[in-house]
Amino acid sequence: MTYSRRVQSGDGDDRQALRTRRFLMAAGTSLMVIALLGITYAFGGLEWTGLVQGTALILLWIAVFFIAIRSGFNLRFSDPSLTAPQVASSIVTMA
Repeated sequence: MTYSRRVQSGDGDDRQALRTRRFLMAAGTSLMVIALLGITYAFGGLEWTGLVQGTALILLWIAVFFIAIRSGFNLRFSDPSLTAPQVASSIVTMA
């Protein structure tokens, strides 16, 4: 079984399936950031409101981009991977 066969989506769009897998890997790093925020809070480096706000914003961005990619909305743009918007949202979130 080849790699492209394993990630093939139900509608047969291999590129979109790869975009989804890559997004899920990126979302995993966002979840690690949430864990680091929790550790920072546990050691007193972050207040409760900062933890909640940071976590909520990260989860919101994950949901927005997941919906955009799974619905096919991303295919309307010149960069269907939505790389620039994802990077921009990360920068804005951590600023």
